[in-house]
Amino acid sequence: MSQHINQKIKSGLAWSFINQLIGQLLFVGFNIYLSRILGPASFGLTGMVTIFSGFASYFVDAGLGTAVIQKADISNIQVSTVFWVNVFMGLLLFLLFFFGAPAIAVFYHHAQLILLTRVISFSFIISALCVVQNALVMKQMNFKRKTIINWAAIFIAYTVAIVMARLHMGYWAIAAYLLLNPLVSGILIWLSATWRPSMQFSFKEFKKIAPFGLNVLGDSSVNYWARNADNFLIGKFLSDVDLGIYSRAYSIMMLPMKNISSVITTVMFPAFSSIQNNVATVKQYYIATIRYVALLCFPLMVGLSLVASDFTYIFFGQKWMAMAGILKWLCLLAAVQSVMSLNNIIYRSLGQAKTAFRVSIAVSAVLVISFSLGIYFGGLNGLVIAYFVVSLLLMPIVYQTALRLINTTVLEVVVQLKAPLLGIMAMGLLMFVLKRNIDFARNLAGLGAQVVSCALIYALVIWVVDKRLFTSIASHIKK
Repeated sequence: MSQHINQKIKSGLAWSFINQLIGQLLFVGFNIYLSRILGPASFGLTGMVTIFSGFASYFVDAGLGTAVIQKADISNIQVSTVFWVNVFMGLLLFLLFFFGAPAIAVFYHHAQLILLTRVISFSFIISALCVVQNALVMKQMNFKRKTIINWAAIFIAYTVAIVMARLHMGYWAIAAYLLLNPLVSGILIWLSATWRPSMQFSFKEFKKIAPFGLNVLGDSSVNYWARNADNFLIGKFLSDVDLGIYSRAYSIMMLPMKNISSVITTVMFPAFSSIQNNVATVKQYYIATIRYVALLCFPLMVGLSLVASDFTYIFFGQKWMAMAGILKWLCLLAAVQSVMSLNNIIYRSLGQAKTAFRVSIAVSAVLVISFSLGIYFGGLNGLVIAYFVVSLLLMPIVYQTALRLINTTVLEVVVQLKAPLLGIMAMGLLMFVLKRNIDFARNLAGLGAQVVSCALIYALVIWVVDKRLFTSIASHIKK
């Protein structure tokens, strides 16, 4: 890998991690405060709409933003063509949701969803105007600009949402955030961008990039329903409160993938795409990447699983305590998915979006069946346990499908991750012993004592098993 690309990766990772650190501190702080004010039902109602709008948002991009990043020699007429396709799709989806809102309300038996859906549907137009600009920023690996814009959007959107929540405006506070975040981000990215679309559209050029984009769209769409079929089934067959509880637990579960894995994917995808013909180098960087991801994500999510009850009570309050048991299982699953989610770097950078699509279809079918059976036999808890068990059973097969593209195996990955795996086992054993002998106070001091105990035993195991990992991290920080 050239020195130029190496420097781009280091700069991109630095700015992306800063972005996620500050952005997620704002997200977690504002989100917890908003949750304490509004309660589960408000999040459940907006979740009923975002299940559908979130899926539709993939069609705004249609995988073409990813194609702009992946294609090494993309022309200006191709970029302009992608822009106008995105605008057309955004307008089409806006009209579909605006006039189809009553159908969503009838489906969930909540009349208030009509106006809520129509308001949220404006986000399609906003997003459509920003797909290409965002893709060009990512292609240039200009993560500093992206970071500053993201901070401003989160702060402004959440500030307005909290003011509205304090004024007892309920779920409209969440709807305001869902609109303002992309709106502020979109305005800032257009003001800072140099590229402007031309009045050109070419079907010939569109056909050159459409196949890759459509495979990405297919993969993303199937993955989306695999991840949201649970929300869909809960909203339909259980209640808005159950959906609110589950969606909050799920958002916490997704934190390592948003804060760490997604940062890695965002930076490494354009980098790996630039060296896609050198599989040995891709493998080398991939193995190094997952070691760092596991080092951070495994203890964070397993640790949170171990203290889920106290965490929920202290930060969310008594009315959210039903979330604790759900959070415990989802956090264990998140530890595994933090590494598994990096599969897309391999598929997309090597131009194997079609393979990813096929894998997603098979996995999604199995997960949807397991969700349905889980709800039928055990309600919300049954769904979560089914999700956890089936995901673990599928993991070796799904992971090996991606790893073979870079000439490695699941066993080789497990060997590379032995230190973090042994570390989280030690954490679990320590907490089992401590909780049987110590009655920790349900406050910040008690929670802090548990967290510090887990951190110390984890660090000790890593130091004993893989000292080079520590020295490597120190070296990278100095650089």
